[in-house]
Amino acid sequence: MGEVKPHVSLEPGGYLSLWGVKGQVPQEHLNIINNHKRPLIITGIDNDLSDHIKWTLEEIRPGFLYRLTVEDISKGAGEYKGYLIISTDNPLKPKLRVIVTGQISE
Repeated sequence: MGEVKPHVSLEPGGYLSLWGVKGQVPQEHLNIINNHKRPLIITGIDNDLSDHIKWTLEEIRPGFLYRLTVEDISKGAGEYKGYLIISTDNPLKPKLRVIVTGQISE
């Protein structure tokens, strides 16, 4: 028995939900936590929902803690689901996938 620690943690998890009324949807965020002694560099983020969301990445503790914030920018009401794929320089965890869903009403 022992504790298994992931190479990179997403807290509170790898899922963000944006629900609300158009123009009043709260931002959601998650923390990207590097569990290694060597710093982690995020080399890019691919967004397959660019018509619906925008993201920002803040480096809280360089190389070890990042905050990813996602905001709805939909032009109309509707539902969507997609992914943000986060690329890193860690060969043990080169890609992180974050599921993003939205349900926007008028």
